[in-house]
Amino acid sequence: MKSWTLAATETVRNVSTFSPELNETYSEFVKRKLGPYYEMKTSLLHSTLQTKCVPLQPDTAVIDFIENTPKRGYVKSVGLYFTKFFYSKTDALGMFGFGQMHVLSKEHAHILIKYARNDDKQKYGALLDVGAGCGTIPDTLRPLFNQIITTEMSPSMATALRERGYICRQVEDPSLDEKIMATKFDVITCFNVMDRCSKPISMLQSMRKILENSGPDAILIIAVVFPFSPYVEDGTGTREPEEKIDLKLGHRPSWEASVNAFKERVLDNVGLTVRAVSKVPYVSEGDYNKDWYTITDAIFVLSQ
Repeated sequence: MKSWTLAATETVRNVSTFSPELNETYSEFVKRKLGPYYEMKTSLLHSTLQTKCVPLQPDTAVIDFIENTPKRGYVKSVGLYFTKFFYSKTDALGMFGFGQMHVLSKEHAHILIKYARNDDKQKYGALLDVGAGCGTIPDTLRPLFNQIITTEMSPSMATALRERGYICRQVEDPSLDEKIMATKFDVITCFNVMDRCSKPISMLQSMRKILENSGPDAILIIAVVFPFSPYVEDGTGTREPEEKIDLKLGHRPSWEASVNAFKERVLDNVGLTVRAVSKVPYVSEGDYNKDWYTITDAIFVLSQ
């Protein structure tokens, strides 16, 4: 995983240097570089998915994220490097106020929710964000909901969420939490957790229970990084997940092949129905070396 991450970030680093000589604005440059991360080859998807594709495009929200999110300066980056000898990567990021990411804008999320639920509401009741990190995802979605509850296992990230005003439940299985099960959710989100938790199948089953408890209109939106390369933080190191997801794909499979395999080998077995699928970049904060880092997400909008 470390070698793949290095290769991915090196690739982005080599292609994302802004050159004003090309007679384009920085916003146009960002849109041009991120454009391919939204492109789906629908003909390569399973026939049951082809009619459920919701194409998205880079919008002002991702540009604002890249332009306005504080970058990791050299001094803090050095501090972060040494902190990771004593704490997990996620806890270290939380301690330094790092770990911000952009997956969906408010507008993109609203498009997917309306498409999946077949309604035209402007605001919904309750959102549950599972594995909410430092809070950038619930911050983005806050205007769409009257209530937000989050979960997070990292102590430093949980603290960051509470400091932002969110209820945060530090639970491994959210379906066992009384407050969560006492709430009827319109939407559950779980972004970029499947490849970083020890029991991803159990997590999906847990969220399916919450869907059942919330009613027939409730939906689950998950973001999954492809190519799928899971590991779990264990103290200052990493280990294999307890529940292994084998998509049975070759080296560096296409995004479409990964989507097909994840649906057939994971989602179908858990009993989750795909309402919509989309492709977006998972953009994380930059540093003194580069403006931003990008890998590819698949967005699955699911129901029971």
